[in-house]
Amino acid sequence: MRARILAEIASALLFLHSSYPEKIVHGDLRPENVLIDSTGSCKICDVGISSLIPKQVLRCPSFNRLSEPKGLFAYTDPEFHETGVLTPKSDIYALGLIILQMLTGRTLAGLVNEVRRAVLYAQLDSLLDSSAGEWSTFVSRRLAELALQCCELNSRDRPELTSSLVMELKNLNELEEQTVPSFFLCPIRQVSYVLRTKSYEFLWSSRTQDRKTKICYFRG
Repeated sequence: MRARILAEIASALLFLHSSYPEKIVHGDLRPENVLIDSTGSCKICDVGISSLIPKQVLRCPSFNRLSEPKGLFAYTDPEFHETGVLTPKSDIYALGLIILQMLTGRTLAGLVNEVRRAVLYAQLDSLLDSSAGEWSTFVSRRLAELALQCCELNSRDRPELTSSLVMELKNLNELEEQTVPSFFLCPIRQVSYVLRTKSYEFLWSSRTQDRKTKICYFRG
């Protein structure tokens, strides 16, 4: 399900970034602005809310890129602290951080470097959030690699958000949902399935025995 949420976030950002004549930058993408409705669909809110904050506050030295992530500015593009300009790559940076948090279930402080080391030494499994169930090795590694690319300090090194990238995230979701851990399955449906199976086996056995009896009677 987490891969599907990430795919829907990326799809919403692609819609904003593809607007014409001027691209729309969210500017304040973070988990608090990602909503899940009653059907399980993902929505993003507070689009463009960061534009209401005075630039002199955003460029205050206490919010420079060397600071630990705190509050509203935890997901802000480091380049924005220096230039005061939001770009679509600013949203890409925030998306990368969200991917890392959904993979690990951890806070942001030091998370990028921690995941980078884990990927480098093939120890990513030790960081994955076990509450999400069993992670596919391929899916988790690809999501981690993509997130690290999105979190590059230089925006030119971050990937472009394209329809092909959104499609890749959707494909990763399909791979993730192919194997569902047993503890995520509804126990009522499992019992129902077993009862139906046993009933079918009993009925088949009874009919077989009855057929054998008729055959023996005919032969006798």
